[in-house]
Amino acid sequence: MFSRNIYAFYVARLICGVADAMMYAALPIYIGEISTPKVRGTWGTGQTFSFNAGFLIINIIGNYFTIKETAYICLTLPVLFILIFIWMPETPYYYAMKGQDEKAKASLKWLLRKDNVESDFLQLKSDVQRQISETGTWRDLFTIKSNRKALLCCIFMRIAQAMAGISTFETYVQFIFDKSGSMSVSPQMSSIYFSGFLWLVMTIITFTLNSFGRRTSMMVSCLGCSMLLLCEAIYFYINEFKPDVNLRSIQWFPLAVLIVYVIFYSVGLGLLPSLMSGELFSVSIKGKGLSITNISMGIFIAVGTFTFKSLNSTIGLYAPFVVFAVCTFISFILAFFLMPETKGKTLEEIQQDLKGNVKK
Repeated sequence: MFSRNIYAFYVARLICGVADAMMYAALPIYIGEISTPKVRGTWGTGQTFSFNAGFLIINIIGNYFTIKETAYICLTLPVLFILIFIWMPETPYYYAMKGQDEKAKASLKWLLRKDNVESDFLQLKSDVQRQISETGTWRDLFTIKSNRKALLCCIFMRIAQAMAGISTFETYVQFIFDKSGSMSVSPQMSSIYFSGFLWLVMTIITFTLNSFGRRTSMMVSCLGCSMLLLCEAIYFYINEFKPDVNLRSIQWFPLAVLIVYVIFYSVGLGLLPSLMSGELFSVSIKGKGLSITNISMGIFIAVGTFTFKSLNSTIGLYAPFVVFAVCTFISFILAFFLMPETKGKTLEEIQQDLKGNVKK
């Protein structure tokens, strides 16, 4: 709001990036630890829901207000969050890990909405004590089998998400629709339509995620997205390099494909990386595991955006779609081998599965 030179924006963007990193590390842990297995599939996707809601809101506000006015409006959200969230309890896992049993019981009572939580607390304490018996060092992240498998799965999901191209499409959606000639509305409105549809679809699918397995959802999502990205690549190749082919009658095709792409993306790629990153890591190692996962996500989002820009400039608009299609198809194959099934399981049951311990 008060910047008068570019360096102030650099500092602000750096601080914002640090805040993003802290949020991406802390929020999946918090939601995973306060949710029961029955509802974790729904509320564990709250981070993705909120991100897409914010993407839609900022597109709408930015379309009608100046940058300075937009900053004033958006300032109300973090202030409101602080005033509300300060009353939320710490997770019972955190209190149990610190040996604060009474606070852990109080947190359980508040979260579960019941007075008798003795059995829940004893089970929780047993699980936590088993998990914190592991030292939780950086070395443990790679030498302990369950930690290594969790890290590999989380990094894979974030890379698959980034290389499916969604961040790139959110950045260049106005450019894509303008190149296809498929939109009769302004580029700004096309961005609002795209972000609005993305938010709507992912919200609907959030409440149906518990009906399907995690691995199945991811594989369906990757396969569907790869096929649709290939269709988009074929359209833009013909549009750019086959001038004798008249595509005027199907100018709606790129938009229609992106709409269906959003649906398939929402089924798995859009929701599962945030949800499962809060499920897979042991209590003793979660912070370190999510730090590496989020660094990987940031790197590959930058790679995806750079890939789109450079390939479009040197080869053609179809080229980045081919790259994203191939990457997403590879993700479809890897999802079968790298992703465990966590639906309906407690956090301790997930840890035992990752260790290869079969429950009798």
